[in-house]
Amino acid sequence: METCSTDNPCANLQLESCPRLEPILPKLGYEYKVCSYEEHGTSGMDCTLRLCLTEKADVFKWVKDLEDVTETTWRTSKTYPVSQHKQKNVFRVDLHCHHNTRPKSSTADLRKGSKNTRCLSTIYVKIKNASTDSRGRTDTIKLIFQVSCTNEEYTRLSADRSCCPDLQYCYRVFYHKFKTHYGDTGGEKMMLFLDNKVQDFNEKNNDECVKIDTTSDG
Repeated sequence: METCSTDNPCANLQLESCPRLEPILPKLGYEYKVCSYEEHGTSGMDCTLRLCLTEKADVFKWVKDLEDVTETTWRTSKTYPVSQHKQKNVFRVDLHCHHNTRPKSSTADLRKGSKNTRCLSTIYVKIKNASTDSRGRTDTIKLIFQVSCTNEEYTRLSADRSCCPDLQYCYRVFYHKFKTHYGDTGGEKMMLFLDNKVQDFNEKNNDECVKIDTTSDG
């Protein structure tokens, strides 16, 4: 469930060419992209998969379907907080096989009925925030230029950020235009703009739903 990139290229393997992986995956309703697959030992493997799942509920359903196929329960090893400012991942969790009970006592495995086999099977799940990935859109723009331009024009236009801007260029232009129109974020023009918006909102709702004021810190 990793996202492919230049730093993390995808081999785009056929599922049928992965003999240890293919039999254990739930098939109905899922389409897999196998980015990497490596066997080790007599039965072990490491692999990276991509699925078109964007919601936590869909991911946990896939895990449940995997449990049904493998007759194995997957337990949460670790969860990760999602930053409000850097939302590259909107959800992330590590899972481990229930046959690795991770006992705290050195004598726990000696007890009758212990099911701990110290299984090393682990699943790392990530749901990427597709809206933060501008790489694909940039590649699309460049492809349009390549198709519609001569080689000389493409070289010139692809280097011209007014025609093919990078993300930082877009930010700079946005904030330059924003500041020219509204001034500083805590300035008089900005406060006047916000005050007008608040008044319009309250008038539409026939009530004082929102109030705005400045603090002693400005």
